[in-house]
Amino acid sequence: MAHRFRLAKCESTNVVPTETIDLITSPWKLIDRSWSTETCKPSVKYDRTSFGHQPSFQYYDYVIESFSVIATDTVPNLLYELKRLEDVLDEVRQYHDLKPAAAQWWLEWHVDGEEERRALLYTGQMEYPSLVGISPMIECLTIVVKFTLVRHPLWENDVSTSISDTIQGVQLLPAFDKWVITNIEGTAPARIANLEVYLDTSLIGTPLHEYWIGIRPYHNGVANFDGEWQCENGTIDDVADTSAIIDGTASNSAKQQTDFATDASLIKRFHIQTQDVATTAGNEQDYVGRYLVLVRAKTTVAGTTVGIQLRSGYSDQIIHEEIYMSSTSWFLYELGEIELPPASQSGMNYGNWIRSFMLSMYAERLAGTGSLDCDLFILIPSEHFLHVSGSVIDYDALHTMRDVIYTSANDTMFAIGYTRATPDAVNDALSIIPLVWYIPQEGGAVVMAGQSQTQHNHADSYHLAMTYYPRWLSYRYDEQT
Repeated sequence: MAHRFRLAKCESTNVVPTETIDLITSPWKLIDRSWSTETCKPSVKYDRTSFGHQPSFQYYDYVIESFSVIATDTVPNLLYELKRLEDVLDEVRQYHDLKPAAAQWWLEWHVDGEEERRALLYTGQMEYPSLVGISPMIECLTIVVKFTLVRHPLWENDVSTSISDTIQGVQLLPAFDKWVITNIEGTAPARIANLEVYLDTSLIGTPLHEYWIGIRPYHNGVANFDGEWQCENGTIDDVADTSAIIDGTASNSAKQQTDFATDASLIKRFHIQTQDVATTAGNEQDYVGRYLVLVRAKTTVAGTTVGIQLRSGYSDQIIHEEIYMSSTSWFLYELGEIELPPASQSGMNYGNWIRSFMLSMYAERLAGTGSLDCDLFILIPSEHFLHVSGSVIDYDALHTMRDVIYTSANDTMFAIGYTRATPDAVNDALSIIPLVWYIPQEGGAVVMAGQSQTQHNHADSYHLAMTYYPRWLSYRYDEQT
């Protein structure tokens, strides 16, 4: 394929260009040595809202491309081509002003031996410099246009990749179900253009209401990462009131139960360390990362109110917010975010730091007579994270009932929940909280947990399907085959 340098118009639902303006052959020809680039640069203050919600490239500013093109033709044809260029810049502004039905314009660049890539345009301007024998008034049937285009900091492939997997929310021991994603191209996190979530089995209770999805970067490895820390495998600190007991409704048929018989105040009830989960020396390296900690818990008697608090680190030095619960059904509760290890330096061997890291459960009874049951902690990776609430999807053999979370080309996000087949009925109560929602360039492990409005069931099974675009910090060659 010959070299390509052009402007390309894409409708929001179609990546195939519906209109192109070539800038290298005809009618416009790139002037040799006129192209300069102000490349990605660190930006200590990043507040460009047009780039979307928490973009992974938040420490890079936009990029400015400057180049000149020349065209020779009849005056009417040149005026027509100039109007096309001016219309492009106007449509670029309309897209970022969120005008309905406005299309995206991209700067596309391709040379032989590598994939085609593109960068979204944000704004631009045109100048008509006077050169020897050439006038902006087109008397000589030739005109030069100098472009200054402001584009997205990252290039991305113009062809998407689709991947999918089924994840069981809480897997019965000894397995932990995670989706390992590998072979991600690019030098920057990939844009997840859309994520589809639907159910592979019917939920027990009402339809899916909320779920958490996290992608843990590969770091030192993901094969031995286990995001389910069974509470009964930990150490009891409050031996008077807490004990491990059998319960067939728990994920491993066992749980920690605190009855508050001798002390109902906020004290340490039990703790669990990484080495209680990563029992083989060396496996702890696969736990490096940041996580949102969920606990599967309930009370035993209606009318009981319990306060629970996560403390983490090596001596409970990191104190998280206390939360309150009273349901007698199993639910997942957010306890706070941890980093494992909590302090580190790149290149250090911190295996012992990780192995001795602990999650401690503090609990108090504020009302009632019931006990607190704690089944397990679930670690949801939070470096690339998504929380969805207000979902109403249930099992549907045709998968027409599904949630779709979109990330647009300018990195803004929105979600649509489809609740019927014909016609599609939309759930307008769907709410998303994303945090750097991209696929890390080295790949990683996807973890998901979800629940209905009436309970969390450890046998629920979810299907995830992603369509993503690899991204690049600069235009560079692929590895040649």
